[in-house]
Amino acid sequence: MNYFTTVLHVHCTLWFFHSVSNNNVLLFHRDVFPQGLPDEYAFVTTFKFRKTSRREDWYLWQVYDKYGIPQVSIRLDGENKAVEYNAVGLTKDAVRAVFKNPEVDNLFDRSWHKIALSVEAKSVSLYLDCKHIQTLPIEDREDIDIQGKTVIGKRLYDSVPIDFDLQRMMIYCDSKHAELESCCDLPDGPVSIPGQQLTLFTI
Repeated sequence: MNYFTTVLHVHCTLWFFHSVSNNNVLLFHRDVFPQGLPDEYAFVTTFKFRKTSRREDWYLWQVYDKYGIPQVSIRLDGENKAVEYNAVGLTKDAVRAVFKNPEVDNLFDRSWHKIALSVEAKSVSLYLDCKHIQTLPIEDREDIDIQGKTVIGKRLYDSVPIDFDLQRMMIYCDSKHAELESCCDLPDGPVSIPGQQLTLFTI
């Protein structure tokens, strides 16, 4: 990973990453969400696959507890061309929403794309390149353990870091922000910023 900036605001976080490759990003959950992940939130990211990653099955974002048990994740299934949201269920081990249709297929090329997920109490909505794709119901979810860790870009079956370009990743406390995103910031080409840097702002 060449560059990223993390902005921390109460239990909302805004991440900015550039050119993620050969290293996944691991952060302590208590540093990212000191009061826990809100029940409802919007996850927004702008990224593009590289040649080696577009057919991989991997976690774009994953949170797991102090025992290493996954709590919430966004999975990109390159083989089946699907986007999957997973979370620990309140009354069952896991609840999930799987988005798979011809419009989602377009995500798995080598162009820049923006994914926005609106996570609400009873549903999850997917927006791709600022277009609403689908809203799916989801069952009750368990609260997130703040003693766990947050990881970006990890292959599903062996946790190997995934090679992809990530312009930005943001989580908003307001789930409605997913539908308010614009796509004027989608890059025309790869982002390349030399050097390594981490900046943390606490407001």
